[in-house]
Amino acid sequence: MQFEKAYKGITNIFAAEMISVCTAILVAVTAVMTFFGVSNDAVLSAAGVLAIVMGVLAFVAFILQLVGTSQAGKDEPRFTKALACILLGILASLVGTILQSVKLGAYTPICNAVGELCKIFVTFFVITGIISLAETVGDDKVRDHGVRNLKLILGLYIAAFVLHLLGAVLGLVNNESAAQVLGLIGMVASIATSLVSIVAYLYYLDLLNKGRKMLK
Repeated sequence: MQFEKAYKGITNIFAAEMISVCTAILVAVTAVMTFFGVSNDAVLSAAGVLAIVMGVLAFVAFILQLVGTSQAGKDEPRFTKALACILLGILASLVGTILQSVKLGAYTPICNAVGELCKIFVTFFVITGIISLAETVGDDKVRDHGVRNLKLILGLYIAAFVLHLLGAVLGLVNNESAAQVLGLIGMVASIATSLVSIVAYLYYLDLLNKGRKMLK
């Protein structure tokens, strides 16, 4: 196999993303169970167990993502850049948490924005890494598919980022007379962000799968 490390790396990244999908489904299930089982101890206990499972799955997905980008980076340098962005995103999240704990929470949205930007750059470097590998192995189909998806996915993620930023900015406004209007706009922005992110994520998963199969 010409790019064995890249194959293993992309496979691990794909596995990490699939685990993240399962975790997101469990989050939704847990939320429903908690909402409808407020007075039912058995349901609440089950929801607590699911919360622990979600934590474990999230940790496993995170490790797989780190390992995957590190492995693939040995064959294609763009994955190393993706790894750097992952680590920067973690640092931004930690700084935001620290600021929140020392009563400087007003700066937390900035850290969150940096974290979201890092996710966009991770996606960019992973996709361009797959495109580069496709060009090297001469797979024009995957390369063209990657180029098309890169434009679409980045467009969707940037739109989601702008909507997320809009919601964060609106949350900082302390105008009581405009509270209801701003709250409605923020809610719409939040829903739109989720929908746009889901569409982009599905395209991203599809490309990861194609890249993995290309190198198999």
